[in-house]
Amino acid sequence: MPAADWPAGSRLRQPTTAPIRLDERPDFLMRLKEAFGLTPAEGRLIQCLMQARACTKPHLHAVVAPEAEPKIVDVFVCKIRGKLGKFQVRIETIWGQGYAMTEENKRRLMARIGGAP
Repeated sequence: MPAADWPAGSRLRQPTTAPIRLDERPDFLMRLKEAFGLTPAEGRLIQCLMQARACTKPHLHAVVAPEAEPKIVDVFVCKIRGKLGKFQVRIETIWGQGYAMTEENKRRLMARIGGAP
């Protein structure tokens, strides 16, 4: 997509195109649940965003809820934003591609839950 087509203020970044493979991390998912009230599926989405600079919606869909409709990724992100926003942790939209978390937001999240993703 040409840079002129990007909305004002968006940052050009390349989401991952490699398949996302999450390690089984029940401890990380439990800490996300305790700190933010995230469900296991929401926690897996956060885990994906923590591992990559940015993730496309299809990649997130394949990891988080492949049995559901692809739109579920947008629903999860909306719910997660509400839960994390109270703690100044943000998920950014990469217009037309997917989602990302800045390094600063990743640090804020980890400071809140402690430990490694």
